[in-house]
Amino acid sequence: MKRATYPTSHILIRANNSDDIELVHFAIKEVTIDWLIMVQRRFMMTRSMASDNDLYADAFWDPAIDYYRNPKDRDLVAEVLEYGEDWAYIVLEAGELESFVPVDPLEAHQLLITANGLALFKAYDKYTGAEYWTDDIRLDGLLRL
Repeated sequence: MKRATYPTSHILIRANNSDDIELVHFAIKEVTIDWLIMVQRRFMMTRSMASDNDLYADAFWDPAIDYYRNPKDRDLVAEVLEYGEDWAYIVLEAGELESFVPVDPLEAHQLLITANGLALFKAYDKYTGAEYWTDDIRLDGLLRL
């Protein structure tokens, strides 16, 4: 896995969870043109309600993303993200994604979008209810607004 200096089909996002036993470090999201169009449409809907001071974010059901722990011998988050960054486009080697073991099973995958252009992903452990979430993504960088 390497950091990309251009948009690719995957992003790595710093991630956290509420489970003290099975900590996670990052999530990987596949980025397609259709998904970017959908996110932009959702952001425009949310932004249209920006004058409502009671609105924090709109929550949307979203295709699942996988959450991972760093491999024992590497700190992928530190290798990919620069200081202060929460996400970056990545280039994966052939078969590399399949070599990571995702936290499983998660359900109720959500994408939360704020009126000021931040987004984050959330999901919940099917059996324990533990919450998993990513750090914020600035949509202007992702959508190139």
